[in-house]
Formats: sequence, structure tokens, C-alpha cells
Amino acid sequence: MLVRQLDALLHGPTDGLPRALRDLFAALPGDGPAADGGAADAAAVLTGALPTLPATRQPHVVLALGLLADGEDPDVLAVLGKAVPEYLALLPGAGRPLSRALLHLLGHFPEHRARIVEACRDAGVGPGEMSRLERALADLDPAAPVIGRVWPAPLAWPLSARERAGHLEWARSLPAAAVAAAWHNDTRTLHAYAGARALWAAESGRDAPATASEPTPPAPPAAPVPRPAAGSGPAGWERFAGTLCCPHCRSPLASEGGGARCTDCAAVYEARRGRLDLRADGGPGEAMARVAAAHYESALRPAVLRLTGGNWDGALTPDDEDRYLRASVRPAPGPIVDVGCGPGRWTAVLAAAFGQDRVIALDSSPAMLDRVGALLPDVLRLRGDALRLPFTDASVGAVNCWNTLQALPDPALAITEAARCLRPGGTFTLLTFRPSPDPVYAHFQRRLTVATFDPGEVISWLTAAGLTVTDTTTPGTLLLLTATRNPDRAR
Repeated sequence: MLVRQLDALLHGPTDGLPRALRDLFAALPGDGPAADGGAADAAAVLTGALPTLPATRQPHVVLALGLLADGEDPDVLAVLGKAVPEYLALLPGAGRPLSRALLHLLGHFPEHRARIVEACRDAGVGPGEMSRLERALADLDPAAPVIGRVWPAPLAWPLSARERAGHLEWARSLPAAAVAAAWHNDTRTLHAYAGARALWAAESGRDAPATASEPTPPAPPAAPVPRPAAGSGPAGWERFAGTLCCPHCRSPLASEGGGARCTDCAAVYEARRGRLDLRADGGPGEAMARVAAAHYESALRPAVLRLTGGNWDGALTPDDEDRYLRASVRPAPGPIVDVGCGPGRWTAVLAAAFGQDRVIALDSSPAMLDRVGALLPDVLRLRGDALRLPFTDASVGAVNCWNTLQALPDPALAITEAARCLRPGGTFTLLTFRPSPDPVYAHFQRRLTVATFDPGEVISWLTAAGLTVTDTTTPGTLLLLTATRNPDRAR
């Protein structure tokens, strides 16, 4: 029995509550935490004491109960589920820290869905949080699965009827086991967002400001992006003929039918919707990819920066990121490549600073590249692989890898590839995430399954690739970094 840890949480000094919560979390096995008899007993003790505790202590105790529920152990959930009426009784008049913690905890009990939803509506829980809670409590409908477009809250994903139909077609094409796994993972990510937000509110004394990922009124569907005609070719890829190469054998490319052909292995690369397609695979499901691309900047990215980057207070704004890039990108002669460009938000910053005709946008997603094309029609768009860049050695002036490294299967190789392509003196800029030193917050980070990196590890990759780090900035749990290609690199 966790007598010491429970006593500190229930009776210790109020200013020691953060430490007491972490001591209890550390004493429970696994990452969830996984339950044993002690976890179930702890759930019973905390639940029994909760109604009589001072209001200043209740948020941390409810956070502890939510962490126990995250373990998904049936015995622990059974203990906690019996107390749902007691949890709901705390909602009316609860301050922000307590209400946030309660919403995280209550999202684990679908068997009490109707009662929880009614009580939360009566308590004035906002639309964005209600949509998150209702989805966390929902059951999977195999005939009409809604997966991959619920985080950080379903209300952040206003879809047109056409988008919904396309998404449903994609979801129905997946194996039943994959749908079930995606549904469960979506639920865990909603719990993670609610839990991390509750922890922030309890320990900062503040609430996270509203953003587009936490809408109050329902927003209209995202405006459709004009899609180039199917037969249109990329604007003048030949102007980079000395830089581009076959990604398979690295031989020069020759123009062929608006697209390109390798002069050695004879691989043919087609021009599709204004981009040069240098990948052989078909990429992700088109319907789902277009839905994600349309809502990336308004919903997905801000929420990832909040949870994985610890940016709940908005300490790092998009304007800050713009300024960082403008100050840090110092290209050698040659094109500037935005690797993993997404919909082009930071490609546009590079294009404004150095001209569209000097910038190359590379991504694996056709949907993202279509959005770049609508925003920046004179930027060359390449559908390619960050682990096998289609550029000759020492031919690129600068490489930007903004909010991309964590999505790649081999981040060290991606850095090696970027360094291979860079000319001496060219810069490599990076934004990604680092693990929180706080074990409770790191628990919420891990449940989102977005990779995080120790800054020392990333720096070791850069050094091994022949780059010298010139700046490291770490707001929250973000990692912004600039490095320069060494002039004495091995040929």
C-alpha cells in the first residue's frame, strides 16, 4: 500500500502537491500507470477522501485519479466508475483547475455516458470540450467509423458533406483491426490532451488561451484549395537541373513529357497537378490526406505544439517562428529546400525572404503540396522522401526541416541526407520536440505518440553528419535549432 505517497497527497503541505503527485505516479508500475493491487487500493482511498478535501487540494487528487484511469486496468476502472456520481457533484461551481481535471477523469467511463454528458452540459462545459468528452465516451460504430479526425476535439474538424463522405470511404477501406486500433488510439490522445491541459491549469494557476484548435462556436468547413489540372507540369523544374537527381541512383534527370527521366536507370517521374512526383508509392489515402491537410494549420499543428511542445501559454507564436527563420536561414549559393513542407506556412516565409524561384517545397503528401501550389504557384513542388533526397551532393544552399523530424521513421538518416545535400556554409534549421523532464507531463506526451528527442542526441546526429550547431532554443518542450555545414566535409 502506498501509505506515504497517499498521505502526502491528501494531507501534506499545499505547496508540496506537485511533488506529491509525482511521487505517487513514480510509485506505480508501468506507463499508464499499469495497475496492481496497490493502484486499485489507491483509487479507493483517494476517491473516498475527495469530497471532504479543501478546494485547493482537489485538482491534484483528481489528476491522480485520472492518471490511474489512464492505466486502463479493469479493477481500477471499476473502483473509479462507482464514484462517478461523486465526481459529477463537484462540477457545479468548480474552478478551472478542478473542472479541467474532472473532464480528464470523466472521459474514461463510457458506461456512464448519458449521465456524464448531461451533467457537464448543465455545468456549462464549453462546446470544444464537450465534443472531446463525448467522443472519448463514445462506442465505435464499425459501419460508420470516425477515426483520425477527432483530435484535439471533433469540433475542430468542421467537414463539408463531401469531405465526410470521402473520409468514411477511406475508413471503410481499412481492416477491422486497424479501425479498432485507430479508434482506441484516438481515445487515448483525447485523454492525453485533456490531462495535459488539466495539469497545466492546476500548476500554472492559469488556463490555456483559446485557439482555433479549441473553437467556441462551430467553424465553417475549410475553404477548398484549387487543384491544378491533372496534366499540368511543375513550373520549370529544369532551372534546378544541376541540383535535382534521381532519388534511386543519384544520376542526372532529363526532361520528358513535362516530367523527368533518369539518364542512367531510366526511372520515369511524372508531373501531376503541378508537382514532380519522385516517389513510387501511392502515399496515404487521398480523402483522409486532404482532410488532414485542410485542417493542419487550424487544428492539428497548434494542438501538437501545446501538448508535445508544452506551449499552453502560447509562448512561441507563429510570428516568433517566422522571426527565427528569417534570422537563422543563411543560405550558401543554391536553392533553399523546405523538407516536409506541409501546407506551406513556412515555405512562404522562405519564399518571401529569398524569392519563390529559389525555393523548393518537398513533401510526401500530394494534398499538402496542392495547398503549397495554391499559396505559392512559382515554388517548385516535389513529392519526395526526406530519407532519400533527390538532390546531388553539396548542391543546396539551405535546408529547413520545420515540425517534420518527429514524423520521420529514421530522423538520424534524414539529418545525414540534408547534410549530404548542403553546400559548405549552408544552414540547416529545425523545429521539433523534446521530452518533458516532468514524468507526469511526459506520460501525456507519450500517449500522443509523437516522437520527442533529447537535444544532445539531435546535436550528436548533426555533428556526425558534418554540421556545426550555432543555435539551440528550447521554449517549453520545443527544440529550435540551427546548424551550418562544415567547409571541410568529406567528399
